[in-house]
Amino acid sequence: MKRRLERWLRRLPAPVWALGLIYGVGGAMCLFAAAFPISKTAPTTLATVLGGFLLCASFALLRFGGRLSTRGLQATAIFGTLINSVLVANCTTDYGGALNSFAYIWIGIYAGQFFEQRAARLQAAVVVVASGVSLYLSGLPGMFTAWAMVAGSSVLATEALARLNTRLRAQLVTDALTGLLNRSGFVAAAERMRSVADRNELPVSIALIDLDGFKQINDRLGHAAGDELLVELGRDWRAELRGSEVLARFGGDEFALALVGAGRRGAEDALNRLRLASPVDWSVGVVVWRRGESLDRAIAAADEELYRAKRDSRELRAASTLVA
Repeated sequence: MKRRLERWLRRLPAPVWALGLIYGVGGAMCLFAAAFPISKTAPTTLATVLGGFLLCASFALLRFGGRLSTRGLQATAIFGTLINSVLVANCTTDYGGALNSFAYIWIGIYAGQFFEQRAARLQAAVVVVASGVSLYLSGLPGMFTAWAMVAGSSVLATEALARLNTRLRAQLVTDALTGLLNRSGFVAAAERMRSVADRNELPVSIALIDLDGFKQINDRLGHAAGDELLVELGRDWRAELRGSEVLARFGGDEFALALVGAGRRGAEDALNRLRLASPVDWSVGVVVWRRGESLDRAIAAADEELYRAKRDSRELRAASTLVA
């Protein structure tokens, strides 16, 4: 049973099961508060209804939440914030109002952990407004202090986590040396481009670029010189990119280029721009990424084209040497 549960949770994206857990714990706390009210006037009926609703929402998230987009998850988090505000507004004791308000901090931490920085800030703004209105409506003394502490803590947690995770996400998809995307970043960007292209019935091309004679540069001048060349190349090529083009360094002296709205001829025009931007010699393999084809398959086809181009280049150089 335990292993089945672990496998099930492992299949769910972390933002889904984390939000489902927040809803579930919130629902359980509501039912506990209804069963053991802290005052005779506590809104036990409301707590029971909302507790049951939150538990059902938790099960629904764990069952179907994998289908939600990032916006869907944010809308669900905002909805949870508003549900919590209904509870806070109906609290009858300072203790209950302050205790319920701590759910805002949970949601703030969740937003900072899983949302992009702009979306996390929107969630923080919702928490600030919703908590302020709900605590004001409760009419309890000392609630302004509680709001300042809770809203401030939520905003600080959201902002700190959002900044940290934005930096970590950037590091995960960025090549540290050149500042271009790395392979993981390229895959994510290319898949997004594929979706846009499919909706608009546009072609997508994939090009793999491999520098000629890069090993000799490293052997003759040292790895520092090779790294400097890669940095300059990345800077010069990045300046030539258009909005429909994505460039990445796969590693070593290999680069990948994805282009939306460009067939083979359009890709060749883009590659000519890169050639003019830098005097470095390189070979390239270009393919049109067919609709329905996996990205790995398209990259493999481009790699075969690249291998043929490098082989032809070596044969041409060998023939020139013989003639000379």
